Amino acid sequence: MRRAASMVAMVAILVFASAAMAETASVKYTGIQSSGTVKVYFDGQSLGTVYAAPMNLLINGVFNVGFCVDLFHRIHKNVTYQAEVVPAPRDENWCKMAWIIKNHVANSNFTGSVLQVAGWKLTYPESDVWVTNSAVDQAANALIAQADGQCPLACTDEISLDVAIQANMFGLLEVVATLTEGGEPVVGESVWLSTDSGGFIDLPGGEGVTDEFGTLTATIDLGGDDLPAAVTAEAAGQWVNRLIPIGKNYQVLQTLTYGDPCYYSAADSFDAAPFGDPRTIGFWKHQAKTALGAKGKAH
Repeated sequence: MRRAASMVAMVAILVFASAAMAETASVKYTGIQSSGTVKVYFDGQSLGTVYAAPMNLLINGVFNVGFCVDLFHRIHKNVTYQAEVVPAPRDENWCKMAWIIKNHVANSNFTGSVLQVAGWKLTYPESDVWVTNSAVDQAANALIAQADGQCPLACTDEISLDVAIQANMFGLLEVVATLTEGGEPVVGESVWLSTDSGGFIDLPGGEGVTDEFGTLTATIDLGGDDLPAAVTAEAAGQWVNRLIPIGKNYQVLQTLTYGDPCYYSAADSFDAAPFGDPRTIGFWKHQAKTALGAKGKAH
């Protein structure tokens, strides 16, 4: 990257469906959104003054906003080219970058530059990337520190969502949803619970956040005719891909798709029959007998 007017790079926020399943995409950079610029240094070498701001993209003809992730290859305005779509390596720095872009908005020259510089720093974690605008550089470092340990849910076969229901002695159904990736708990991710039974879920809007064990626990207050009860748990992930130019020495673009997420879901149901309503003493006498070794099956 030598001249701001002729060379930029980006990570695109796409809104077309099933990006991870596409083999190629049509890419066009159509212009920059704001005029923020910074002087960049890479391992002590000046790369000159460059744009550090959101950019307008067309991906398969759909408008998107992009941020730079490549300091060493050109991209030309209003030139359409084809790119291969491949899954991006999902590591700690991708997690931080995805969380920053998902949770912060570039609504000014300054904030746009901060997001952009944070992206450069995370793209080249083994190198010393910094800008001479100390306010932007310090704010970018602060964002990266804030993102430590964060990782938005991705679209991958390693994600598993389970849900289980059991009754308690207060006449409520306890619902436990468990979200894991590769067998490890997914912490701090939103899960939505819904029921077709008419019962009331004790979560605002049915939404809660997984704890350190990757679980979300809630209760359902049953009405008079709410059994059998069924509960569905749902979580939303994002596509994360890279666009590798075909036949052109252009940037490799990384895409973080929030507009059309993938969804994970699980369901479970509960019916007190044939041992009765969980709000009655008879039901809990049966549960106690089963727990003490009597014949029968707890529900």
